[in-house]
Amino acid sequence: MKSKGILLSKLLNKLHSSYDCIKEVRIKGLMAGIEFMNSQIALKIYKETSNHGLVTTLVKGTTIRITLL
Repeated sequence: MKSKGILLSKLLNKLHSSYDCIKEVRIKGLMAGIEFMNSQIALKIYKETSNHGLVTTLVKGTTIRITLL
């Protein structure tokens, strides 16, 4: 399980450094929060990830929570 958390951290931090629309990435174990610059971007990403089968939660309008099992 620890290796999944490390991989999640590496991948999300790489995305964070590549996209200016990501304000912050927070990770604790197998749960991550990705905060976007505005709610329109967050909603668009949330819908796209849901359409592709990733289970996410939209939190406070600008943050998407991802939990790995």
